[in-house]
Amino acid sequence: MMSRLRTITSSSVFQYGLASIFARGFAIVTTLVLTPLIIHTLGVTHYGFWFLATLISTVIAFPDFGISNGVINKIADLNRTTGSILKGITSILEVSYLLRVLAIFWFLLGSLMIFLYVRTLNHATQQDELLQTLLLSLGIFCLGIPPTLWSRVQLALERGHESVIWEGVGKAAALFLSLIVLFIHPEIRWLTVATLLPPVVAAYCNGIFFTRRDMKNAYLSHKRKSLKETVVANLDILRTGGYFTVIQVAYILGFALDPFLIGRFGGVDQVSYVSVIRRPFDAFPLVITLFSTSLWPVFGRLQANSQFVQSRRLIISLCMWSAALIVILGGIVIVFQKPIYDLLGQSRFSVQSADLFWILLRTFAVTITIVQNNYMSAVNLVKRQALTQLTSGLISIVVVIPALYFGNIHVYLLVSSLIYFFFTLIPSLLISFGDINSKIKSSLESVVWYSDK
Repeated sequence: MMSRLRTITSSSVFQYGLASIFARGFAIVTTLVLTPLIIHTLGVTHYGFWFLATLISTVIAFPDFGISNGVINKIADLNRTTGSILKGITSILEVSYLLRVLAIFWFLLGSLMIFLYVRTLNHATQQDELLQTLLLSLGIFCLGIPPTLWSRVQLALERGHESVIWEGVGKAAALFLSLIVLFIHPEIRWLTVATLLPPVVAAYCNGIFFTRRDMKNAYLSHKRKSLKETVVANLDILRTGGYFTVIQVAYILGFALDPFLIGRFGGVDQVSYVSVIRRPFDAFPLVITLFSTSLWPVFGRLQANSQFVQSRRLIISLCMWSAALIVILGGIVIVFQKPIYDLLGQSRFSVQSADLFWILLRTFAVTITIVQNNYMSAVNLVKRQALTQLTSGLISIVVVIPALYFGNIHVYLLVSSLIYFFFTLIPSLLISFGDINSKIKSSLESVVWYSDK
């Protein structure tokens, strides 16, 4: 039993990791290649427009209010206990309908928020162009909400590598089309479409192939319920999703709003500066945590089989490797900052070493937190995870706005990094390791009790 468990675990994680190298590799290459090209071709301000447009998808981290994340645990449990997801197919198809409704909701709400944001900018010229660019990005993002469900189902089945391969195809197509736009017809709106639309098309292709191969008969015979009936029938999934909604709010307050606040108080060019100096560091979590997302269902299965020691070893190994790699790669960036940023920023920015240090610290904290979040999501610690991140997000928004208003971009980088380190990373480590250690202790006490018997 144990050897089979280790084989399945290593196989699914390894496949996901290899697929992620392909997908995330193209994501990294795309940002590193396009950043200097856009600055050189369109200028610093239009680069800021493009960067804000690409951030729309990160502002709304859980556009489905965590519903699809609830699906992961439900489908993984069904697959583990029955060897099939047949009993969960109806719920999957009903959730698919809910996601289409939510996509419309987010487009309407997002359009209003974008309009209000752009009209309040004091420093931005070409407001209409920025408005159109952000609305294009929002429309493409909302179009991509429904097919995310299928990648979640595949992840629950420990077949997440299938969706990640399609993601890589989309990223590759995006890079190719973006280069064509920049060299043939450099225009910010066309560039936004070229960058963001191909991954969404690839996600739909993944969903079509998956449903036709694995769920064709159920998909064709499914009779759609009303919205009210669908909500009532899936209350268990929606309750789990409620905590992810709190995480969504926390993510917006503590991270996703920052570039838009910088644009509001410092101007779009300041957004460009922060984006450029973060570019090399943005690659670190992608490289280091290629395998961590696939561990979500694995942690759940290890929990069900009371393999708590193995869970702790996995987390410790990932954290140690992450820390070592971040220190090495971050040190390289800081030492060779001049040639790196002269290339990325086309010599348009004066980079300060202190800013790079604070970005490195936050990158370290984010990377380790990603590992903890996957564990907490898998073992039903989402409530504590949500409250921790909400607390950190509230502290962040209260401190960051005065830092930008009364200080400058350098003060912002300092305080935002320290807040995330002390109020997100440290509590996350205490929660996850506290949970694992208590379970190991209880397990050992049970063994001693049975031996005494």
